[in-house]
Amino acid sequence: MDKAWKAFERWLCRRFGGSRTGPTGKDDADCLGTYPFALEAKHRKEIPGWLRAAVNQAEVNGKKRGADWLPLVVLHEGGTRYEDSLVILRLSSFLEWFGPAKTEENT
Repeated sequence: MDKAWKAFERWLCRRFGGSRTGPTGKDDADCLGTYPFALEAKHRKEIPGWLRAAVNQAEVNGKKRGADWLPLVVLHEGGTRYEDSLVILRLSSFLEWFGPAKTEENT
């Protein structure tokens, strides 16, 4: 049986229309065929509660504004440039707004 992180990588790559690269020994994206997305999949047993709460808060606030508001969380690490902050949102929201990767037929 697959390890959970391998199963997640495989699922994610397929969801974006690509395939999992597997252990190539190279420093490369986890999926092939997902242009323009260079996907790096991370599976964790648990996501910090404060992060999940921040995403939930963004969703609640977005719903108050209307269906055309994209709920996202921006994380800034002290001592780094603001432009290097991370943007976090649910995969379902991302795909709803931006769609899956382009296939070779429509690139």
